[in-house]
Amino acid sequence: MAAGTAVRHRLEFGFARTVQACLPDMRERRYGRIVAISSGAAESGLPGQVAYSASKAGVIGMVRTIAAENVARGITANAVLPGFVETEQVRAMPPDVLERVTAALPAGRMAQPVEVAALVAYLASEDAGYVTGQAIGIDGGLRLNTRSIT
Repeated sequence: MAAGTAVRHRLEFGFARTVQACLPDMRERRYGRIVAISSGAAESGLPGQVAYSASKAGVIGMVRTIAAENVARGITANAVLPGFVETEQVRAMPPDVLERVTAALPAGRMAQPVEVAALVAYLASEDAGYVTGQAIGIDGGLRLNTRSIT
């Protein structure tokens, strides 16, 4: 199995297996919240990361299918698409790369892990019962067109 295929397989099928294990109980209770962590790369792509981007796009497709199949059963399914999040791994990037990345972010900073966690907590709550099948970006405006023609 090629490395890219292995990455895609692990990311997509780990999520699918987890959901398959949980869905029967959720259906029996007629209540459930499924929140998948995808990536902004699922929608915008990421040069040099074809397998990663494809697997994260696959997660969005699965979330939307799960949502459509289970909405009438009180089960919601959504995907969170973080952009750059200030994690230990990201902070370990070379300083010049970090500076370039941060400068490209319309918000002028990376997301804090607690901001992503707050979105996940909302989507997992009873209050989010009418939100389903969504792919929600949390990227500080990275995918917005912030260039002006004037």
